[in-house]
Amino acid sequence: MTKKTKEKTLVALDLGNNQIKIKTDKEEFLFPTAMLAVEDTSNESLIPTEERHAVFKTAINDNKNYYFGSELKEIGYEERWIRSIGYGLRRYNNETFKAMLTYALGVSVASNGPGMHTVDVVIGLPTSDVGDPRLLDDTEAKKCISDYLLGAQALTISGEKYSINVEAIKIVPQYFGTLVNLVYDEALEIKDERIISSENCIIDLGGGTVLGDIVNGLTLGGKKFGDDWGVADIIDELRTKVNNNYQKTIDANVLMSILKVGSDELGYHYVPGNSNYRLDLTSEVVEIRNQYTSRILAKMRTEIRHPEKLSAILITGGGANIIYGDKLKKEFPEVEIVKESELANVRGFYTFGKIFGLGE
Repeated sequence: MTKKTKEKTLVALDLGNNQIKIKTDKEEFLFPTAMLAVEDTSNESLIPTEERHAVFKTAINDNKNYYFGSELKEIGYEERWIRSIGYGLRRYNNETFKAMLTYALGVSVASNGPGMHTVDVVIGLPTSDVGDPRLLDDTEAKKCISDYLLGAQALTISGEKYSINVEAIKIVPQYFGTLVNLVYDEALEIKDERIISSENCIIDLGGGTVLGDIVNGLTLGGKKFGDDWGVADIIDELRTKVNNNYQKTIDANVLMSILKVGSDELGYHYVPGNSNYRLDLTSEVVEIRNQYTSRILAKMRTEIRHPEKLSAILITGGGANIIYGDKLKKEFPEVEIVKESELANVRGFYTFGKIFGLGE
């Protein structure tokens, strides 16, 4: 008999080009937006990796076996990861993106065990893909996602079957997550009146995009700007520099990890399995961080004509940890770097869902 959970789960999803973020009432997840075919690894280890790590499969990709989630970095084989980097409808219609949506729902309920689950979902998209946030399917992008998600989702995780019924879905502009996260605490009490009563600019430095929105309080709308390049492009440039300087090819995901654990003061070092080998990449990383900062500054100068009218320019997303915030603040004193910026949006999506009674 299939086990059925009694409670409904509120799931907040942020499927960025570079990182997937998930939040429920029990857990938060942050891991690469990627999956790895089991068949690409199973013949290269005495102990098959599928016996040590969760294996996902669903009908959208012919029930093939894939690794997905927090264990990907441990498994490795980064050069064989399958990603869903893209923009607009082309990305949302992609089989890989849809599979990862289903897998992400599986991750969100996995701690409750296999069986039947009911969820409500809040997901954020770039402003240009959202249209009128009050309507579920007024843009092709929103319709594509809602048509796929609403209703029954079925997947298998390591041989155990999960049936997930998506009862309701809210699709909101990506920036709205950061705003809601800054305004409300976990008890849904207002903790920052300033955001509500003023005009602010939110710049989301994502894996594949730069998304800017200038909005008044918590209103849904306002001026938007952006570019179809992001952290992934910066890492690719760093990868090219390292290859040119040292004739060493280092996977983009490894370089991203080096940026996260290193610092300008302590340096950025590549240390593979052989601990006797240590490659100092500090000069290359500092150069690429400066280039990234200069590009963002140039975009801000063009798009933010009257910064003096803004209460704050909020820098969020994964790129907020790469950019030199002090250089932004020198020219734009209104700049604030959002704390735990990679999770700010998804936490706000979750709070938004609670405000509207989702998951109850």
